[in-house]
Amino acid sequence: GDASPKLFARWITIGAFSPFCRAHTMINSRDSEPWSYGEEVEMISRNYLRMRYRLLPYIYSAFREASVTGLPVQRSLVINYPHREEVYNGAFQHQYLFGPDLLVVPCESSKDIIKVWFPDGEWYNLNDGSVVEGDQVLAIDAPVHRLPVFVRGGAVIPMREPGLHTGEKTDEILLHVYQGSEGTVFDWYMDDGESFGFESGTYALRRITHDGSGLVEIGATEGSFVPSFRRVRLVLHGFGESIRVELDGKEITSSAEQHSFFLPMEKFDPLADAEPVGSEMVTMVSFPYRAGAISVRIG
Repeated sequence: GDASPKLFARWITIGAFSPFCRAHTMINSRDSEPWSYGEEVEMISRNYLRMRYRLLPYIYSAFREASVTGLPVQRSLVINYPHREEVYNGAFQHQYLFGPDLLVVPCESSKDIIKVWFPDGEWYNLNDGSVVEGDQVLAIDAPVHRLPVFVRGGAVIPMREPGLHTGEKTDEILLHVYQGSEGTVFDWYMDDGESFGFESGTYALRRITHDGSGLVEIGATEGSFVPSFRRVRLVLHGFGESIRVELDGKEITSSAEQHSFFLPMEKFDPLADAEPVGSEMVTMVSFPYRAGAISVRIG
């Protein structure tokens, strides 16, 4: 039948954090392009489709991991936490990990608040960078324009600036680094996205390790693929604003900036200001990309 505006918007927000994302309609139903549901739904859709494009390096790496190990891109919590009774509780059965480090909490379009179980560790709200301690259940605001998504403390998430299609080249890669009490390991994978050249070694695989507290090591490149980007920008979450950053033992310039993954929600009223969807202060550093090993010390 016909989707309501809130239902379509909610699907797009959830779909952006799914392995396969597209919208459908049926015969003799209303149009279902984002703009068919009005300006607010169009803005929500734009925000989350932009987020999908930001995450392409992370998603591509997760698909590569699935092809090698069989571990799914979209992971039931029982995979990581089989001995926690919360994962068998119907109230939390729809929560899942998208890749290794993003906790996604689908919420019905008819609800604005949802109970969330947080596994052990620290979890950063994707919208505003606020931190939730794990091993507890909390009620979380979930308005239709803000899906509850959380990043594992200690994670390193490779991203890019949002584009219009997957073939767009970029000269800068972004690595979002989150402080945490536990370390993480992420295998960052790249290839040309088109050919079978990866079968003969035309790929680039780099293991990123983070001890959680601020030592980030990007391993030397395995494979012969040369990516298009020439610079790496580290976006540091949860480390504070006035911190020292060293690249291979030498201090480099850092800057504190206001950051948001999402555009403000326009009110479409000339007298009303746009509604922020959340932002945070982060520290950014930038340095040239190279194929050899890279070591960054934060703090």
